[in-house]
Amino acid sequence: MMGLEEYYDKLRHHDWYYAYSDDHRVWSRGNENAQRLRDIADTHGPEYKRLYEEYRASVHDGKPKPERPGEPITIER
Repeated sequence: MMGLEEYYDKLRHHDWYYAYSDDHRVWSRGNENAQRLRDIADTHGPEYKRLYEEYRASVHDGKPKPERPGEPITIER
C-alpha cells in the first residue's frame, strides 16, 4: 500500500490545470491521473480522502496547502 508521504508527492506533482489544455493528449493524461488519485483516496482510507480534498482545495479554492505527512509541523511566530 502506498504511504501518505508518497501520495502527497503524487498530489504535488499532478497537473491540476490539465482541463484547461488545448492539447487533447495533455487533457487525457491529466484526466487519467486525476482519476487514479481519486481512486487511491477512495480506497486507501479517510486520511487519503482528507489529504486529497485539502490539496484540491489549496489549488482550486486558495486554501492553505496541507502539510506533507511525516514532516515537522511549522509554527509561524
